[in-house]
Amino acid sequence: LRKAVEALKHGASDYLTKPVDGEELLLLLRTLIERQTLSQEHSRLVGENVLFAEQLRVQRRGLELLAMLDTDRVIDHFLDLLAAETGAAWAALFFYREDDDAFVFGARRGIHDVRLERPETGFATAALREQLFRGRAVLEDRDGGQHPEGAAGGGHRFRLPLLARGKVRGLVVVGPRRDDAPHREHQVAVARAIAESGAIALENARSYALEAARDVL
Repeated sequence: LRKAVEALKHGASDYLTKPVDGEELLLLLRTLIERQTLSQEHSRLVGENVLFAEQLRVQRRGLELLAMLDTDRVIDHFLDLLAAETGAAWAALFFYREDDDAFVFGARRGIHDVRLERPETGFATAALREQLFRGRAVLEDRDGGQHPEGAAGGGHRFRLPLLARGKVRGLVVVGPRRDDAPHREHQVAVARAIAESGAIALENARSYALEAARDVL
C-alpha cells in the first residue's frame, strides 16, 4: 500500500495488487480509457473556446473601423490594427484599379524601412494571382518566393485581398513579424477577419465622401 500511495504521488493513475485479477484489470483499463477520452475532449473544448474568444475579440476590434467615416482615419486605424494583431512590423495598403488591372500604393504604417517602402505587388504565377482574387492569401518567403495560403512553414510576409460586394477592391501586405517568427494560419485568419471589416469601412468612407462632395456642389 505504501508503494501504491507513493506511485500515485508520482503521477500513476491507479494501481492493482498482486495477484492481478483479470476482471479487475479490464475494469481498470476501461476506466482509464474513459478518463483519458474525457480529458482529451475537455482539452479540445477549451482550445475551441479560446480560439472562439480570440476570433470574437478580433472581430470586435474590426468593428471599430465601421464606426469611422473619414477615409484617412480608416486607413491608419486599419493598418495599425493589422500590424498589432498579427505582430507585424508594418502593413501596407494597395488599391485595385479595374481600368488598367493594377494595384497602386495607398498607404503604409509601422516601422519604417526604405527598402520596403513600396512592396512589389506582382505575382510569380497566374495561379497565385487568381487565388488572391478568390480571397486566398499569398505567402512570401525571405527571398521573395511566393506560395499559396496554407503552405508548410508559413511566410515571412503575406498578401491578403480586400473584398467588398464580392469584388477585389485592393490588397494589404502584412510585413515580417517583430519576433522574426513566420506568419502561419493563425495570423492569416486574424488578418482576414480584420480585412473584412476594413474593406467595408473603406467603401463606406468613400461613399460618404462622395455624398458630402455632392452636397457641397
